[in-house]
Amino acid sequence: MVAFPLACRQLAKRFGDVCALDGVDLTVRAGSITGFLGPNGAGKSTLLRIVVGLLRPSAGSASLFGLDARDPNARRRLGSMPADPQFAASLTGRDNLDLLAKLHGSPPIDREWACEQLALDPAVLDRRAGGYSSGMRQKLAIVQAVQCRPDLVLLDEPANRLDPLAHRGFSHLVQSIAAEGRAVLLSSHTLSEVEAICHDVVMINQGRVLLEATVAELTDRARRVVTLTHRAPVDGLPAEFVSSTSDRCMTVGRIPAHRVDLVERLASHPGVIDILVEPASLEDVFLDLYASPGVDDA
Repeated sequence: MVAFPLACRQLAKRFGDVCALDGVDLTVRAGSITGFLGPNGAGKSTLLRIVVGLLRPSAGSASLFGLDARDPNARRRLGSMPADPQFAASLTGRDNLDLLAKLHGSPPIDREWACEQLALDPAVLDRRAGGYSSGMRQKLAIVQAVQCRPDLVLLDEPANRLDPLAHRGFSHLVQSIAAEGRAVLLSSHTLSEVEAICHDVVMINQGRVLLEATVAELTDRARRVVTLTHRAPVDGLPAEFVSSTSDRCMTVGRIPAHRVDLVERLASHPGVIDILVEPASLEDVFLDLYASPGVDDA
């Protein structure tokens, strides 16, 4: 049986009376990019800190390639980037990377490639990190996470503060990692980014996983956006058509993905002169899920 790059089983973490993680089950497949989504305070960063060894779980387990996440042999196969990266200000960018590679215990064989992908000028690496802009620090943090060619890369809000050119290079970078059979877990609030580059997605809230599926499965089951154009206000629309906006000439609503019959009924409704059906985005799925009864999106 092949071990997953990352597997969390009934992972729990409490800080006094606060339950940050409550029995989380999560897996990351080899060769995949997994989007890790949730509102602020959902438990994403707590889980990542457990995986990299900064926190101990209160219960459950986190394993890397079948080994306990705290095992040094497992950690050498891991690269990670925190949400708010910090570097030694008095050292150059290159010295920071050298130090982190030494602590990792592996040679920085992918450093030049990563810098090229992110459009990070090698000359910048010879400047002190204390003079870096926030965008330059972000690029340096991504480089340090992947420079030692890890088999699993954890990225916490990696695209923040990246310019458009670097953002495009970042997408290519993570896709290349997955194409080589390695894995990426990407925590992000940018849903369009997750939809564009991820294969799988895990949604978490209040320390619990709400769902774990492929991006294709999520968008397939999501409600479709339907725009009706009509000559005058229309009445008697099917109850399954949940209208969100309406005026004299146009009504926008949503229908379940599998209800093709509703499209036919709406199209044949008296007064409707045009109908546009659009596939749902991951953002639509996210908002639907967090607006569901019993889900607190605060």
